[in-house]
Amino acid sequence: MYAIASAFVGAGLALAIGYSLGRLLLPRPAPMAAHLAVGSAAFSVLMFALLSTHLAKPVVMVALAIASALAAWRLSPHRQAYDCAPWLALAAAGPFIVLYLIHALAPEIRADGLSYHLNLPLEARRSGGFPARISFFNMIPLGTETLFAAAFGIGGEAAAKLVHLAFLLASLPLTAAIGGVLNLPAWAGWSAGVLYLVTPVVGITGASTYNDAALVFFILAAVYLVLRWRESADPAFAWAAGLCAGFCYAIKFTGGLIAPAAAVALAARGNLTAAARLLSAAALVAGPWLARSAWLTGNPFAPLLNRQFPNAFFHAETEQKLGQFLRSYGAVGWDEIPAELAVHGEALEGLLGPVWLLAPLALLALRRPPGRVLWLAAAISLVPFLLNHGARFVMPALPFLALAAMSILSRRAAFGVMAVHCLLSWPLVVGLYCSPGAWRLDHTPWQAALGLEDAEAYRMRRSAEARIARMVESHTNPADPILDLADTPAAISRRQLTGYWQTALGDSLLQAVRLGMTPDRGSLVQWIAKFPPQSTELVRITASEPLPESWRIHELRLEGAAGNPILAHPGWSLTASHHVEETPWAMDGNLATSWATWDRAPKGAFLEVRLPSPATVANIRLTASHQAKITAMGHQGQWTVLPGLNLRRQAIAAAGKSGFRYVLARSGSDAVGRIGADMADRPPEWNLKPVASIEGTTLFSIEP
Repeated sequence: MYAIASAFVGAGLALAIGYSLGRLLLPRPAPMAAHLAVGSAAFSVLMFALLSTHLAKPVVMVALAIASALAAWRLSPHRQAYDCAPWLALAAAGPFIVLYLIHALAPEIRADGLSYHLNLPLEARRSGGFPARISFFNMIPLGTETLFAAAFGIGGEAAAKLVHLAFLLASLPLTAAIGGVLNLPAWAGWSAGVLYLVTPVVGITGASTYNDAALVFFILAAVYLVLRWRESADPAFAWAAGLCAGFCYAIKFTGGLIAPAAAVALAARGNLTAAARLLSAAALVAGPWLARSAWLTGNPFAPLLNRQFPNAFFHAETEQKLGQFLRSYGAVGWDEIPAELAVHGEALEGLLGPVWLLAPLALLALRRPPGRVLWLAAAISLVPFLLNHGARFVMPALPFLALAAMSILSRRAAFGVMAVHCLLSWPLVVGLYCSPGAWRLDHTPWQAALGLEDAEAYRMRRSAEARIARMVESHTNPADPILDLADTPAAISRRQLTGYWQTALGDSLLQAVRLGMTPDRGSLVQWIAKFPPQSTELVRITASEPLPESWRIHELRLEGAAGNPILAHPGWSLTASHHVEETPWAMDGNLATSWATWDRAPKGAFLEVRLPSPATVANIRLTASHQAKITAMGHQGQWTVLPGLNLRRQAIAAAGKSGFRYVLARSGSDAVGRIGADMADRPPEWNLKPVASIEGTTLFSIEP
């Protein structure tokens, strides 16, 4: 029971700080949920400052809670607005709220929570600050995770989950409040809120340490405050809407649409001053994350937009491939999306329920002004779904679609739709129609929630990711660097894992092992230029025409008059048009490694080596991934295709040279899974030794 109490205390402190700050920053009558949203957005900025100075400690959270509560009590005397839900809506939502609470109190077992959402809270409890390592998940905006960190230090991961659940539950009265501002009947707003609340994908995210339900909550708050400004033109609502809209970006990159859209809504009413206020407030919340990324990587939007802001930490090509996958989730066509979202729930990693197939009927709401407002909000909220077809990216539009639908129904019909949706969304019923692998709440962990089952035992029983993490921990030391080709959950593994796509180094080594696995394809080509011996101290390889893909140079060798190689010297200086920091890969004597542009190579892309003193050069030998028109010192050469080479050992040698002692790889049917399967089938060829294996994932040690 102590764990449950501490979880509620930790979550309560974080939420109390947010609510108290909201009372101070929005000294106007408004629903409690609106004050919670405004204050939590401001609290995240304060947490950013504390994390940046390594002061995000539990004692500081307690002091903040006391100070903010006293200040709100003394300085914000207005009466709080309370909304009473219709009893039928509460009765329908009640069983789901209890179910979600049980899951929130149980240990985290969801993949993204274990992989990165808990990473910042864990590091904050350890050091009071941000993780020091630059990687994909450490550089994305972590606004929700700062609030998790505030609760986590006192109540652990259950406290973080309760914070997220609180945002989900607060979305219900906030949806009803939006309906009220639009002059919809109270029952329409509350039934729409229940329709959103009980949706299966909403429940599983809201009861976990994800951030999707939080994003929906703050979008709802921004819309509510914009509508309140339209009623009164009160500047306080414009400032408050800006804080919530800016926090949407701090939660997810896709939330960056909200502040510009809200500013346009204010400007469309002819009030540019209000729009400027909103954008200024949004910048206060979103700006720190842009500044942090720019300071650490040179790219304010890292780990995205690497083509526009080239940097040494992330590759544009990998970002592009990730985006292509997320836009299709492998092989799901547009015509398959409705059934996947509403009924199957597996391919797009989430389930809405069959009732949402009726959403197009809500187009009838366009006949009235409130319906047009709701559909505009839904359309803007759905834009990110065009970039990521995961079911969670539909969630921001659901409350607005539900409000639009309920606005055209009678009270009896609205409650009937709500009742059917509740029935079809209950886990036991969902299991009758969804796909076997649908991502949903499929059990009730009341024993783990109440502490009657050991937390670690529950996690090991329910999570394959946790079992893999524990396998790694039991066979390695904390100081052992591991090349991770299995997407191991970094937040709970407590090991130095370098993912195969989350950093530039992981990218480069993945390319090396991918080449090593394909010795029979003739994957490499060689370009040789021969010319009369000449004394030179500068050799530049230049692309004579643009290339439609990444230009990859695996080895550059200079030769003397007799064909003898001119050995590379530490005094040689390497530079390039792209990713200068990776140029040593092109002259390390290892054909598996390479320097690459990591993007479409423009005409004039180059790799250059400068010698400290002139040397006689007669031949230039260059090994690359594909043929291209290039020149070197003004000379042209001939291409030949190299025969199949077994570069497995050289690929692993590159990993060893980079400091890795272990490789973690999973076997599967995708590109990376096939590499893991090949390693498991022929470890001696890779110079690897199997150490342990579980769930199709094998830990290898790199042999000397």
